[in-house]
Amino acid sequence: MGSSRYGTLEFVVQRISALVIGFYGLCLTGFFLWNIEVSFSEWVTFFLSLPMQVFSTCAVIAIVIHAWIGTWIVITDYIRKPVFGRSTVFVRGIAAVFTVGVLLVILLYAFRVVWL
Repeated sequence: MGSSRYGTLEFVVQRISALVIGFYGLCLTGFFLWNIEVSFSEWVTFFLSLPMQVFSTCAVIAIVIHAWIGTWIVITDYIRKPVFGRSTVFVRGIAAVFTVGVLLVILLYAFRVVWL
């Protein structure tokens, strides 16, 4: 992301993604509290329901967005000119491309698992 908006959009998006992740965690916690002894068939039925597939997809997207913003902040805060000199932009680029690659693999694999 990154822009001249002083990070306001990134701040808001990261907070919204954190809320989605939190609600997903509460949903899973509620499932386990209401179903103390969960069998495999109950687990599969729960996750194969359309609402849970959609919610799981939203949660994965939120995790990827949240991770990207957090990683981008770390990359821009810690890959600095005093340490890396003229290669700062190159090192930042490599770190960003690597991060995006890993997050895309996670996203695609999660879609495959959720929508089997």
